[in-house]
Amino acid sequence: VRKEGVRQPVSLVLLRCDVLLDTPPCTEDPKASPPTSADAPPTRPEAPPTETEAPPTSREDPPSSIPKSEQGSSQVSSGQESKSKEDSPCNKANPLKLTSDTTAVTSGASVQCCPDSDGGRLPSISLLTTDTRSVLCCSSPKQVEVNTIASSFAALAVKLQDVHKYVLNLMGRQDLVAKLPPNQALQELCGGMTAAWDHYNREKAIILFIVEDVSYNICDQRFHEYEILHQRPSLRVRRRTLTQVHQMGTLDTDGRLWLSCEEVAVVYFRAGYDPSGYHGDDEWSARFLIERSLAIKCPSVHYHLAGTKKVQQELAAPGALLKFLSPDEAKNVSQLFTGLYTLDLGEEGDRTVEMALADPDRYVLKPQREGGGNNLYGEDIRTTLESIGSSPAREAFILMDRIRAPVQTNYLVRPQKNVVLCSVISELGIFGALLGSPTEIFLNKACGHMLRSKLSTNNEGGVASGNGALDSVLLVD
Repeated sequence: VRKEGVRQPVSLVLLRCDVLLDTPPCTEDPKASPPTSADAPPTRPEAPPTETEAPPTSREDPPSSIPKSEQGSSQVSSGQESKSKEDSPCNKANPLKLTSDTTAVTSGASVQCCPDSDGGRLPSISLLTTDTRSVLCCSSPKQVEVNTIASSFAALAVKLQDVHKYVLNLMGRQDLVAKLPPNQALQELCGGMTAAWDHYNREKAIILFIVEDVSYNICDQRFHEYEILHQRPSLRVRRRTLTQVHQMGTLDTDGRLWLSCEEVAVVYFRAGYDPSGYHGDDEWSARFLIERSLAIKCPSVHYHLAGTKKVQQELAAPGALLKFLSPDEAKNVSQLFTGLYTLDLGEEGDRTVEMALADPDRYVLKPQREGGGNNLYGEDIRTTLESIGSSPAREAFILMDRIRAPVQTNYLVRPQKNVVLCSVISELGIFGALLGSPTEIFLNKACGHMLRSKLSTNNEGGVASGNGALDSVLLVD
């Protein structure tokens, strides 16, 4: 683009940062005083973790069959309350019930030990996280990844909270409705797109959604479209595939993107995040056409690449954040990082391989792919690393410490399955919007949240594939 002399336009990224609580074995007394911010962080134990991160489901995951087996024993780290055999991970005979054994809560980014609940009984209802049986005094939030393209489920997370409010009201628990934190993820993310449209400043220009040939997550996408029209009734949204953009798209002499007779102000990618979305040269040409244009890309190829696993690993390297942040800011951000290790060819990468082969259960092997279902665990790590050896294919991966998330009990509601009490882990996603040029930032704000939960015994956590479920946050004092 720079070689052809096309000026760099403004770019928009609607991102989601996914975090899990990392819960190493803990000997703290849950009834003791909460730890202070001055307390030293816990030392990572030598024992392999028992729980792992929910693999990303931020993209437009195609559905697959729901796993037939939902049984299995759920291990818990020391410091967690032991569960009876029938509680782990799914108790098919256990009816919907109320429970009063909430012993720890999360609020924002801090986690503290809390005394046992002595108040009202907290319900554990479908998809609503209310019952945390783990002692979380030594827990800390750790970043799983940052999604910078096709970050989905903002709309469904907002709608699901309305469902949970309805259920709580039916149960007579109006006191808990107020403890569901406000979530304006859909409105705020769409506000980011309308802000980009305003900045483009062409009244007749449209917003273009880049979608897959078959959109399995079309409901979430459509809610974004309807919200944009709600905020700006005169603004038009068009849905097109990359193939259609190749067939219909052109650039004028000013570098403006046209789709037939309509000028495009903003291009919002809900597809094209993975090489599988490019069937051939036509789709790659369409992406190149978009990147060369003055349309505001969401995201541009720069922000797209910024969300890759390799960039995440490099940003976690000592001193890397100081290129962009003040020392205090860099210190705070770095505390969200778990261990991230290069697999580049060389001595450092060789040490990473030795570390992974010695204890593969401690790590997750991540390729430069998005959409879920790509990560490798346990013996699959050993098999893959031994297979690729010291070939350049090794550099397509990074190694990450496996995150031990606290186990909770919850009811998962899924099609054609009985609603049963299960042991689950939950992953929180924080949405954000950033609009800027290489020299100026016009918009930078947090935009709500989403929560998803999965069986604690599953490595995979895709919502569309049936391995996970959308959830809601309940804040408890």
